Amino acid sequence: MKSYIQGLITGGILVFAIMVLMGASDTNSEVGRYAISSTITAQLGKWEVLESIIDTKTGEVVNRNKVKDKIFEKIKRLRK
Repeated sequence: MKSYIQGLITGGILVFAIMVLMGASDTNSEVGRYAISSTITAQLGKWEVLESIIDTKTGEVVNRNKVKDKIFEKIKRLRK
């Protein structure tokens, strides 16, 4: 009876370990696929912040925005 229970426990641990190791090999992960790039441009006293979201898998620009932030307006006033 003791070896029977020991075999059940060993088998359960073996099945659990196999399931955990098979689940750890997920190759379809989206982590790190997208990168954010931002650039500050100043032309004739106008500040613009350009923000782009790039898909690193395909190289395609997914989204591009002009961002206007209060911080850049403050910097502009301080420089005058």
